Amino acid sequence: MAVGFRFRQTLRGTYHRLADPGVERPAMLEMEIELPLRRLVRRDLGSLRGTLHADGLAASAQVEGTFQLDLFDGKIVYDLHFEAEDGRERRFHGETEFELRHPIRTLEDVVGRVWDEGNEEARVLLTVPVVDGTWRLLRTLQASFSTHLP
Repeated sequence: MAVGFRFRQTLRGTYHRLADPGVERPAMLEMEIELPLRRLVRRDLGSLRGTLHADGLAASAQVEGTFQLDLFDGKIVYDLHFEAEDGRERRFHGETEFELRHPIRTLEDVVGRVWDEGNEEARVLLTVPVVDGTWRLLRTLQASFSTHLP
Protein backbone atom coordinates (compact mmCIF):
# COMPACT_ATOMS: atom_id res chain seq x y z
CA MET A 1 0.00 0.00 0.00
CA ALA A 2 1.33 3.44 -0.97
CA VAL A 3 0.97 6.41 1.35
CA GLY A 4 0.87 9.80 -0.28
CA PHE A 5 -1.45 12.64 -1.06
CA ARG A 6 -4.20 13.48 -3.53
CA PHE A 7 -5.32 16.87 -4.83
CA ARG A 8 -7.33 18.47 -7.63
CA GLN A 9 -6.00 20.97 -10.13
CA THR A 10 -7.58 22.93 -12.98
CA LEU A 11 -5.50 24.37 -15.81
CA ARG A 12 -7.01 26.82 -18.30
CA GLY A 13 -5.65 28.25 -21.52
CA THR A 14 -5.60 27.82 -25.26
CA TYR A 15 -4.31 25.53 -27.97
CA HIS A 16 -3.78 25.78 -31.69
CA ARG A 17 -3.41 23.10 -34.32
CA LEU A 18 -0.17 23.18 -36.29
CA ALA A 19 -2.25 23.03 -39.47
CA ASP A 20 -4.05 26.24 -38.40
CA PRO A 21 -1.65 28.24 -36.18
CA GLY A 22 -3.59 31.51 -36.34
CA VAL A 23 -6.66 30.14 -34.59
CA GLU A 24 -6.41 29.90 -30.80
CA ARG A 25 -9.08 27.72 -29.19
CA PRO A 26 -10.01 27.43 -25.52
CA ALA A 27 -8.76 24.49 -23.47
CA MET A 28 -9.25 23.37 -19.88
CA LEU A 29 -7.79 20.37 -18.04
CA GLU A 30 -9.46 19.33 -14.77
CA MET A 31 -7.72 16.52 -12.93
CA GLU A 32 -7.18 14.68 -9.71
CA ILE A 33 -3.57 13.82 -9.02
CA GLU A 34 -2.34 11.13 -6.66
CA LEU A 35 1.30 11.14 -5.67
CA PRO A 36 2.91 8.66 -3.25
CA LEU A 37 5.43 10.17 -0.84
CA ARG A 38 8.11 7.53 -1.40
CA ARG A 39 8.05 8.21 -5.11
CA LEU A 40 8.29 11.94 -4.66
CA VAL A 41 11.69 11.42 -3.06
CA ARG A 42 12.78 9.07 -5.87
CA ARG A 43 11.65 11.36 -8.71
CA ASP A 44 9.09 8.80 -9.78
CA LEU A 45 5.57 9.16 -11.10
CA GLY A 46 2.16 9.69 -9.61
CA SER A 47 -1.10 9.11 -11.41
CA LEU A 48 -3.72 11.50 -12.74
CA ARG A 49 -7.28 11.20 -13.99
CA GLY A 50 -9.60 13.87 -15.20
CA THR A 51 -11.31 15.61 -18.07
CA LEU A 52 -9.98 17.62 -21.01
CA HIS A 53 -12.16 20.25 -22.64
CA ALA A 54 -10.55 21.47 -25.86
CA ASP A 55 -12.89 23.08 -28.36
CA GLY A 56 -12.76 21.13 -31.63
CA LEU A 57 -10.41 18.44 -30.31
CA ALA A 58 -11.87 16.85 -27.19
CA ALA A 59 -15.26 17.72 -25.74
CA SER A 60 -15.12 16.47 -22.15
CA ALA A 61 -12.66 13.67 -22.94
CA GLN A 62 -11.60 11.43 -20.06
CA VAL A 63 -7.84 11.60 -19.49
CA GLU A 64 -5.52 9.25 -17.68
CA GLY A 65 -1.81 9.40 -17.24
CA THR A 66 1.12 10.30 -15.05
CA PHE A 67 2.26 13.31 -13.05
CA GLN A 68 5.85 13.93 -12.04
CA LEU A 69 7.00 16.49 -9.50
CA ASP A 70 10.78 16.58 -9.73
CA LEU A 71 12.05 18.94 -7.05
CA PHE A 72 15.69 18.23 -7.91
CA ASP A 73 15.47 19.26 -11.58
CA GLY A 74 12.78 21.90 -11.05
CA LYS A 75 10.14 20.31 -13.28
CA ILE A 76 6.50 19.33 -13.19
CA VAL A 77 5.51 16.96 -16.00
CA TYR A 78 2.01 15.97 -17.12
CA ASP A 79 1.78 13.02 -19.53
CA LEU A 80 -1.69 11.78 -20.40
CA HIS A 81 -3.80 10.00 -23.00
CA PHE A 82 -7.33 10.74 -24.18
CA GLU A 83 -9.74 9.88 -26.97
CA ALA A 84 -10.31 12.82 -29.31
CA GLU A 85 -13.60 13.73 -30.97
CA ASP A 86 -12.60 11.75 -34.08
CA GLY A 87 -12.33 8.57 -31.97
CA ARG A 88 -8.55 8.34 -32.18
CA GLU A 89 -6.27 8.28 -29.16
CA ARG A 90 -4.06 11.31 -28.53
CA ARG A 91 -1.25 12.01 -26.08
CA PHE A 92 -0.72 15.28 -24.24
CA HIS A 93 2.71 16.05 -22.79
CA GLY A 94 3.09 19.27 -20.82
CA GLU A 95 5.83 20.66 -18.60
CA THR A 96 6.43 23.45 -16.15
CA GLU A 97 9.97 24.35 -15.21
CA PHE A 98 10.37 26.43 -12.10
CA GLU A 99 13.19 28.63 -10.95
CA LEU A 100 13.77 29.43 -7.32
CA ARG A 101 14.50 33.07 -8.19
CA HIS A 102 11.04 33.49 -9.82
CA PRO A 103 8.91 30.64 -8.44
CA ILE A 104 5.48 32.20 -8.89
CA ARG A 105 6.00 33.44 -12.43
CA THR A 106 7.60 30.20 -13.63
CA LEU A 107 5.03 27.85 -12.04
CA GLU A 108 2.03 29.49 -13.70
CA ASP A 109 2.51 28.25 -17.28
CA VAL A 110 2.29 24.67 -18.53
CA VAL A 111 3.60 24.38 -22.08
CA GLY A 112 2.47 21.27 -23.88
CA ARG A 113 1.93 19.44 -27.11
CA VAL A 114 -0.73 17.08 -28.40
CA TRP A 115 0.49 14.09 -30.38
CA ASP A 116 -1.46 11.94 -32.85
CA GLU A 117 0.63 8.78 -32.92
CA GLY A 118 4.14 10.11 -33.66
CA ASN A 119 3.00 13.38 -35.22
CA GLU A 120 2.70 16.64 -33.33
CA GLU A 121 -0.81 17.94 -33.90
CA ALA A 122 -1.21 20.93 -31.59
CA ARG A 123 0.57 23.23 -29.16
CA VAL A 124 -0.99 24.09 -25.83
CA LEU A 125 -0.46 26.82 -23.25
CA LEU A 126 -2.29 26.27 -19.97
CA THR A 127 -2.11 28.47 -16.90
CA VAL A 128 -2.73 27.91 -13.24
CA PRO A 129 -2.71 31.17 -11.30
CA VAL A 130 -0.28 30.26 -8.53
CA VAL A 131 -1.82 32.36 -5.77
CA ASP A 132 -5.49 31.43 -6.43
CA GLY A 133 -4.58 27.98 -7.71
CA THR A 134 -2.49 27.15 -4.65
CA TRP A 135 -5.36 27.98 -2.29
CA ARG A 136 -7.75 25.85 -4.37
CA LEU A 137 -5.22 23.01 -4.45
CA LEU A 138 -4.67 23.15 -0.69
CA ARG A 139 -8.44 22.98 -0.09
CA THR A 140 -8.56 19.68 -2.05
CA LEU A 141 -5.40 18.18 -0.53
CA GLN A 142 -5.94 14.94 1.35
CA ALA A 143 -3.99 11.91 2.49
CA SER A 144 -4.01 8.97 0.11
CA PHE A 145 -3.68 5.27 0.90
CA SER A 146 -3.72 3.40 -2.38
CA THR A 147 -2.70 0.10 -3.91
CA HIS A 148 -3.12 1.23 -7.54
CA LEU A 149 -0.45 3.92 -7.84
CA PRO A 150 2.22 3.30 -10.47
